[in-house]
Amino acid sequence: MRDLQLIILCITITIFKLLCIIECKEREVGNYYQGKWSQYMHSYPLAGTDNDPMMSPIYRHSNFLHELVSNFESRLESTYEIYTHGLLRSNNSFLYGRRYNELLFHNDPISRFAEFPKEKSLNLFSKKANQVRFEWYRYSSVLTLARYVGSGLLSLPDSLPFIDHSPDIKKPIRIVSLLSKNRLEWSLLDAACSTYGIVISPIYDSLGEDGISYSINLVQSKTIVVSFEVISTILRSLHKIPKIKYVIVLRPENTAKVGAHLDFSIDQNKLIIYGETINLEDYPDLPRHVEFLSFESIVELGSKNLHPPTPSLYEDINSIYFTSGTTGTSKGVIQTNGIWIAGSAGPLRSFLGRSDSNLSPKDTYLSFLPLAHIFERLVHLILIYSGAKIGFYNGNILNLGEDLQSLHPTVFVSVPRLFTRLYKGRILPEIRKKGKLTRNFFFSILNRKKRSRNPVVNSVYDFLVFNRISNLLGGHIRFTLSGAAPLEESMQRDMRALLKSQIVQGFGTTEALATFCPEFTDLTVNNIGGPIPSVEFRLLSVPEMGYDVRTLPRQGELLLRGPTIFKGYLKQPNETNEAIDTEGWLHTGDIVELLDNGAVRIIDRKKHLFKLSQGEYISPESIENIYSTHSPFIAQIFITAKSTESVIMAIIVPDPNYVKAWLLDQGVKINDWETQYNDICQQANENYYKLKKDTLLRQGIMNSLKKVERDNNIVGLKRINNFHLECNGFTIENGLLTPTAKLMRFKLRKQYEAELNHLYNIYHENQG
Repeated sequence: MRDLQLIILCITITIFKLLCIIECKEREVGNYYQGKWSQYMHSYPLAGTDNDPMMSPIYRHSNFLHELVSNFESRLESTYEIYTHGLLRSNNSFLYGRRYNELLFHNDPISRFAEFPKEKSLNLFSKKANQVRFEWYRYSSVLTLARYVGSGLLSLPDSLPFIDHSPDIKKPIRIVSLLSKNRLEWSLLDAACSTYGIVISPIYDSLGEDGISYSINLVQSKTIVVSFEVISTILRSLHKIPKIKYVIVLRPENTAKVGAHLDFSIDQNKLIIYGETINLEDYPDLPRHVEFLSFESIVELGSKNLHPPTPSLYEDINSIYFTSGTTGTSKGVIQTNGIWIAGSAGPLRSFLGRSDSNLSPKDTYLSFLPLAHIFERLVHLILIYSGAKIGFYNGNILNLGEDLQSLHPTVFVSVPRLFTRLYKGRILPEIRKKGKLTRNFFFSILNRKKRSRNPVVNSVYDFLVFNRISNLLGGHIRFTLSGAAPLEESMQRDMRALLKSQIVQGFGTTEALATFCPEFTDLTVNNIGGPIPSVEFRLLSVPEMGYDVRTLPRQGELLLRGPTIFKGYLKQPNETNEAIDTEGWLHTGDIVELLDNGAVRIIDRKKHLFKLSQGEYISPESIENIYSTHSPFIAQIFITAKSTESVIMAIIVPDPNYVKAWLLDQGVKINDWETQYNDICQQANENYYKLKKDTLLRQGIMNSLKKVERDNNIVGLKRINNFHLECNGFTIENGLLTPTAKLMRFKLRKQYEAELNHLYNIYHENQG
């Protein structure tokens, strides 16, 4: 017994010494990161620009003070040349990959170009890794297929006529609309448009009939490419889109039942698409002049009628993207080739051009964020220029793990909502299942790593704990970029330690593409870094909100200017003039703070503010982030108030996994959880509204909210006065989230108007 105790003591001492050695090594690497960070200034003010009392000086990237970057060092004229550069950079390696589907493979003209490189599992902790097989397409094959697709479209009579959109667009343009999730055909069409100077106009696949018809009518497309999954929505919308002549349908993805059916046919009462029969009597308003074609038929047609490439020029229109519509109707954003080239060149000539973060043909990326948003398309163009590989997800975000563990991406780009879902939905539930000793060990190691000089570098901690977690993303991530919305500070610290990957927050808008990003050696959090070299910025005082650029630290509305700024909103001159002033500054509506090192922190949002009856302005996003991050009960939250009221209310979507575990701890018996969960939420609301009594769940959530308020110093008017529980959640499908997972605030206010009125009535009753 004594010998055993001695052995255990020796092992413990050895492990302690090993941890000390590792921590010393981490400090050495951490000193390297911290040293580079302390020496680096993200931006500097330009001399002679501090002459307006309402505005700060103009700031530029620290390495490009004399000139904004508008192109690569070897000048490009069009996005088509980004593809040809990628072909040379990669030595004609693989560009696009998608899941292999044996049932569709042999009758698909696209799959003739597919190759299957030898795969080897590099993920030692995932037994399911590489069960999903990808087929790959070389750069040269993509360019050939792009010619087929473009030639096929041009060979269809009156499919791409030149359309006059003056005065917004100087020259007539050819344009095609696109409605689909990310997939190979999406990017082939994009490459085809670049090859032949066709303007592409993507539409979010989650839009309803009115949004789809509005977007297509605005740009006046005669041809639209749609995924099979949204065909019923298109059929219901076509009578509202009189100019549409061709509907080109993409095959169903990962669907066995279509088999080899690629032929389309139509008679008086039936439309057969990919083997599916659609009864036209269900669509009495369907125009009969519209022709339905398969995407494969366009490829075949183009292969027999090849046109020489005719890419457009730097100042020509490349795309019309739509804003996500958080505050109302989407707007069509006009973008040139030059805007996309400058937007790609800026990052690659700065933070993505460093020796420790540069992109190369060795990099692999999994595409799942919507390509209908500028963020994802810009990521694609940057990767293509670098000769990297891009694989497409399966179309179902719930199966994203299979794709990640099969593809082993080295670059990961996501949005805060997915990080929250990964942490709360995958990691924490697994930890809660463990014993108390294991749970304490996990959080002890996590906190120890977060406090180290470099919380990213591999160590004993990673071997003991975090390798298994990082393998959820494939295990090979070099760096991670978060965008579209602010990533809460504690979540950023936790996730970079858990995933063994540096996580930085970028910033961009549909109107300006990517505009800010930190250096990847920057270990600070809660900032978006400095400007990319393609934009300059300044701050504008907002006195009604208490933000003044003359006091330190400088705070105000972020204004942007440079070669990535859009050319205007299509057919909306008033909105264009509101967004861009006479000196060319884009007014973003974001309130930021300028840090000592020239980096920027987003602190507020001018457009989403609401005003309480006391005259106090409330920024809901920052409050929502605190509550949703620190309360385990909350999966989603929407905060709002009436201008005639003095307190704020919330609509809360509980996290069902946490609620279940919490109720079990409270001694509640659970049988059919899905049914029981809905009943519990409904009962909580009904009991409160009718009987003015809190159920166990409401009490638990209220106590959690109060704890968050105490721990995070949420005081006074920023505290939630009361809340309504919504068990079904906010989704893209029900129209309460934008395609980039932002809250559709005006829709939420309208949908929950009755519930909010009820909460305010109760508040006034309690006030006497």
